Amino acid sequence: MRILSLRLIVALIVGVTLVSFASSWSQVSAEKEALRRDLDRKAEAFNDSMASNAEYFLQNGDRPGLVRMIDRFSNRDHLLGLGIYDRQFFPLAVPKDLSADLPAARIILAEAMTRNHSESTSTRVEFKRVYMVA
Repeated sequence: MRILSLRLIVALIVGVTLVSFASSWSQVSAEKEALRRDLDRKAEAFNDSMASNAEYFLQNGDRPGLVRMIDRFSNRDHLLGLGIYDRQFFPLAVPKDLSADLPAARIILAEAMTRNHSESTSTRVEFKRVYMVA
């Protein structure tokens, strides 16, 4: 009798633990996906705004204004930096503290230029996860 109740208690504990683990994992996955979608939406809006500002400076030949804009936005929290490149991937305006040679930068820039719309990816740089939009 005691062995049966001990087995029942252990089975209940294991069952509740597994259900709790599965529920928590599902909730965390759903929350991460929602945060990823929110980041995509905000990055797309920021990207469109910066692109139109950069186009204005480039059309007017105001290179110092373009550099000031890049420097102004490179000092924001959670933003590694902004870079403006031409079609040959030559950096037109890149802040000093932003590495112009990010590992995935050339790939994502080529994809964005080929498809003529923004592309995004997530990569690791110096043990940090970096979200890139081109």
